[in-house]
Amino acid sequence: MNKFATFHGVTMSPAPELKATLTLPQTAFPMKANLPLNEPLRLARWASLRLYEELRKAGRGRTPYILHDGPPYANGPIHLGHALNKGLKDFVVKSKTMAGFDAPYVLSLIHILIALNSISATLSQLPCLGV
Repeated sequence: MNKFATFHGVTMSPAPELKATLTLPQTAFPMKANLPLNEPLRLARWASLRLYEELRKAGRGRTPYILHDGPPYANGPIHLGHALNKGLKDFVVKSKTMAGFDAPYVLSLIHILIALNSISATLSQLPCLGV
């Protein structure tokens, strides 16, 4: 592909390959992430190390910081704001843990309990299921 070119009577040397002009680090990382294969292996390794349980043990006796995390779509269809909300809550819990607090991940059931209470009230009004 790199051939000598003549331009206005001047012969130009071939351009170097683009890859040869870049200074890239040499790493052992593969070029392809191959997530469908690697992610289950990574999750299984983390589960076998019991990382969350170790964090919980290390946090015992520290000042507690509790952030209740409710279900993302309790009040309507799921959207990107829910993803942002989950990400921010995860960031806060992890940063508080690293700051020395006992910050467990707490799934709040209040939305579920409200929904169940509403369903129960609706069912009790049905003539065939009146309790």
